[in-house]
Amino acid sequence: MATKVKTSNSKSTSTKANPQTMEELLAVSGVKLRGLHRGDVVEGIVTSITSRGLSLEIGAKTEAMVVDKEFAAARAYIKTLSIGDKIEAVVGVPENDAGQILVQLRKAADSYNWNKIKEWKDTDSIVRVKVLEINRGGAVVAVMDEINGFIPSSQFSQDLQERMDEVMGKEIEAKIMDYDRDDQKIILSERSVSEAEDMEKRKRIVDLLGEKSTYTGIVTRIVPFGIFVKLIIDPKKLKEAKAEETELEGLVHISEISWEKVNDPTEVAKLGDTIDVKIISTESHVGKLSLSIKQLTPDPWSEIMEKYPVDKHVSGVVVRVAPFGVFVELERGIEGLIHVSKLSTDKEFVPGEKVDCYIESIDLEGRRISLGVVLTAIPVGYK
Repeated sequence: MATKVKTSNSKSTSTKANPQTMEELLAVSGVKLRGLHRGDVVEGIVTSITSRGLSLEIGAKTEAMVVDKEFAAARAYIKTLSIGDKIEAVVGVPENDAGQILVQLRKAADSYNWNKIKEWKDTDSIVRVKVLEINRGGAVVAVMDEINGFIPSSQFSQDLQERMDEVMGKEIEAKIMDYDRDDQKIILSERSVSEAEDMEKRKRIVDLLGEKSTYTGIVTRIVPFGIFVKLIIDPKKLKEAKAEETELEGLVHISEISWEKVNDPTEVAKLGDTIDVKIISTESHVGKLSLSIKQLTPDPWSEIMEKYPVDKHVSGVVVRVAPFGVFVELERGIEGLIHVSKLSTDKEFVPGEKVDCYIESIDLEGRRISLGVVLTAIPVGYK
């Protein structure tokens, strides 16, 4: 009977022929096991895609998985992938309790999402969005997974503006007006879809109007942020205008109502009022018209330095009392502040009270005037 002779490399030969451990198996296959850390960028091949997750072969001891919220965050991007595609991922959890490697596709998904948003904007495409929240300014909507947008109230059709609660939680159609990837902001318009024909007409007329022109209009709506005014425009004054009279609505923002501070637009206008307005800006691509009432009157700050030199004694009326001081109206549209540090502890001011002051300083750019109180008995530190 032949005797089997053992050699020095018999163990190595036996191991290669019949690997017993994971390390031996990897050595035979030539695959090097790499240590993974959170945040590592890995390249992998898509091996499976289901309704709940995606698997990647990344050359590790087990496949990497994209699951749960990471899968949901990249859902739109994952829909573009196929088995065998080579993609990059970021390690989120090197090994969980089940021994799985969990990775993220957020970077690739983010690039895909914003490229898609740019494409929709450039091609003027209709986008389906879901209304997530209704507030005073408009509606927050889900444009894509993990990316929200905003539809201002003025960009809803007038019909929907009167029944906004009905669209809460529902999908609606809109178009992208503008976006900023750095600030993660998207502005959309529902009107550009539901009132497409009217919007096209509006864009054409807005483009013809130009800025700085003055018109008479009728107040059609009053909202917390301003007044909507319908201009009645004689088309004979416009190039290419139709023979019939044209009606166009614009917004007087609350900041453009008066040179004085306005807290409530209903205090200065009522529905049906006829008022004069000035066009201060036009955005023909969205049919937006911005109007002003105050710019039809002289800016009271234009000659402020000559009218109110430093140290001049002036009289005014207290209009507001705040924790940091007292606001005094010197004339219509001009207010100054007596800082709390300039107030006597034994003197209490009330709105409507007349007060004698002096001009302490003027910040022309910030439109601020600092005042001091003229006292009959002058304490230390007062003029």
